[in-house]
Amino acid sequence: MAMDPSVAARQSEEAAEAFFRAAPPLRDRDRLAASLADFLARHSAGGGGVVCVTSGGTTVPLEQRCVRYIDNFSSGQRGAASTEYFLKAGYAVIFIHRRGSKQPYCRFLPEDSFLDLFELGEDSEIQGLETVNLNYFHSLIHRWSRQQLAITGRQSMNAFFSNCLSQQFLSTFSYYKWWLLL
Repeated sequence: MAMDPSVAARQSEEAAEAFFRAAPPLRDRDRLAASLADFLARHSAGGGGVVCVTSGGTTVPLEQRCVRYIDNFSSGQRGAASTEYFLKAGYAVIFIHRRGSKQPYCRFLPEDSFLDLFELGEDSEIQGLETVNLNYFHSLIHRWSRQQLAITGRQSMNAFFSNCLSQQFLSTFSYYKWWLLL
């Protein structure tokens, strides 16, 4: 005999809520909540759209004391690209990402991009901008300036997560707080 879908959904939701209640508290939870609330309040008053993008892989602990876990890999490429496109379209973006994943405006840069700006001279001295690959440098400056415009214009807010618990808190808080402001 099949279970009523509404009963199954309620039981599933209750189990998820119990799991998060039993989970260790998120570091900086209050500071993050205040930052998110401020960002959402600022952008709800302006009438523009707000988008929440989650990006990067997630880690799911299998027990309270995280000795074993399930980890999925994601570079964050699509999340970073989506964030760039939403910002270009005029949306405010909450970019929730796993530390180490691709960042908006930096997704085409190699991992060691900063180090590529320098060369080792004949006398083993580090050579700087006077010998740098100018095409690479101009690309880096262009992307950096676009990122800074989004941040200083307060159109973008970055928050990182380390596991599914912190990701879930950030995503859920953003969603519910936004609906309360409408």
